[in-house]
Amino acid sequence: MAALLMAGAGLQAAPQNFAVALPELEGPVTMGIFAADGTRVRLLCRDADIGSIPAGLNGLIMTWDGKDDTGAEVPPGTYRARGLVHGPIRYTAVPRMSERSFFPQQQPELPWQRPAISPDTIVVKAPPDELLDSRPLLRIEAVREGRGVVLEAEGLPVWSSPSDLAIAPGDEVFLRHGDSKGSALLVSRSPSGDVIRTITGLDRIVPLNAGTLEVSADASLPPVNSGESRP
Repeated sequence: MAALLMAGAGLQAAPQNFAVALPELEGPVTMGIFAADGTRVRLLCRDADIGSIPAGLNGLIMTWDGKDDTGAEVPPGTYRARGLVHGPIRYTAVPRMSERSFFPQQQPELPWQRPAISPDTIVVKAPPDELLDSRPLLRIEAVREGRGVVLEAEGLPVWSSPSDLAIAPGDEVFLRHGDSKGSALLVSRSPSGDVIRTITGLDRIVPLNAGTLEVSADASLPPVNSGESRP
């Protein structure tokens, strides 16, 4: 299946619409707009039910108004629409306690594990899906957000820590592969020791690549059709 993208005109033009093909995996949809350097400029939707998004012949119809998350118009250039669909992601409500765990030292890898990029990032492989030509590697990163943590897959949020997982401002956060496929260990380290929680379901994330959107400085330019693209 392919995702057909229909780019609109320019900064002051009408919103740009594009279609996103859905994978076999059922789950909520998250979609973002990224600049050429990979920076996410807009989160269009997060964990949205597919029933809440208009649908067309080529998939779900998304709309971008050419603005970033602050409401400001983005500079002219080429932007990429990327998203994901994920299955249930769960974590252990009762953490393990340790005076000092092995974090962030490297441990022997199990067959499904990939080398860690940094103390707060792991790499997992996407599941097989008819939407994908191959199974890409996805970078999962633990990002601090207030007194909580957000797990992002390739710059898109897939899980937010609940209110009972409070992390003090001075605590360090590490993310490592767990002892089962698709699991991760989220560790918060304080002077009193480590608090370790297990998160599962990270092997059920399918990336969506809806192609590119062109933002022109000249709002009078006609619409541009970028054609078809595949993840």
